[in-house]
Amino acid sequence: MWPFRSRIFSLVLLAAIGWLSLSLFSVRSQKQQISKEVTDTQAKIAALERENASLKEFLAFAEHPSFLEREARLRLNYKAPDEQVAFVYPDDEKRASPSFEGTGKPSVFSRVADWFFGILDREIE
Repeated sequence: MWPFRSRIFSLVLLAAIGWLSLSLFSVRSQKQQISKEVTDTQAKIAALERENASLKEFLAFAEHPSFLEREARLRLNYKAPDEQVAFVYPDDEKRASPSFEGTGKPSVFSRVADWFFGILDREIE
């Protein structure tokens, strides 16, 4: 009697094949997850490298004397010794919106309001 023809051997072989199949499926899913994580990490690295390059450009620009002078003027009210500065203050008066009363031509809004309220007045009476 050959051991390959026994039912117990067949059941053990079938169980081993099932276990190996499940293990293979588990390994494949882990590989896909790791591959996704690697891709995400590479994308983050690329984004950080772009941000790093942008910050390096800004630092190079920020160290330029014209940038420093402009920032000192804006933030610290810096004035060169030979300069004269004029201050412009906003007008505190409320500006009136243009009206069409003096033009002889009523605005679209007033014509629509007259039409609408005129209809309402007729229905109420």
